[in-house]
Amino acid sequence: MTPDEARALIERGVHEPGGSWADLGAGTGTFTVALAGVLRPLGTVYAVERDRAALRALRAIAGGIATGARIEVVASDFTHELGLPPLAGILAANALHFVPRSEQVGVLTRLAALLDTGGRIILVEYDRDRGNPYVPYPISRERLRRLAQNAGFGPPLLLAERPSDYGGELYSAVLVP
Repeated sequence: MTPDEARALIERGVHEPGGSWADLGAGTGTFTVALAGVLRPLGTVYAVERDRAALRALRAIAGGIATGARIEVVASDFTHELGLPPLAGILAANALHFVPRSEQVGVLTRLAALLDTGGRIILVEYDRDRGNPYVPYPISRERLRRLAQNAGFGPPLLLAERPSDYGGELYSAVLVP
């Protein structure tokens, strides 16, 4: 997926440019670059990742080309305490499906506590229930409705959808506590 394709999935979920956002499980930065572009130079993206190779890629992006918002690389596991300032938003693109189903409500609840007033969480997920080695705990749209309710969020708002390069569909949705 290109940063432009990633941007198309998340752009409608960012209510205004600027602010501090976290990109959880940032990987090598596709969604980080997309989010930085949406936030423009007024924003900050905390790219949270635990994989060493991905952290090197993120540091290269953060120190390299102008991407829009400032990018701060955070070496951490997003399922644990992050120590970030209050956030305007959180992006979890292809990240929450690595958290066991029994822990997803707890992780979302902890993430909501990081949000500033009016903050939001944007999820990008596979619209299916059956996992595989690459997407062990996918979150279908129907399951997201229940997950959001159990974590104290309002109903999810669907932002966009697109065919996945790996079969099925990807969708993005915004959650507001």
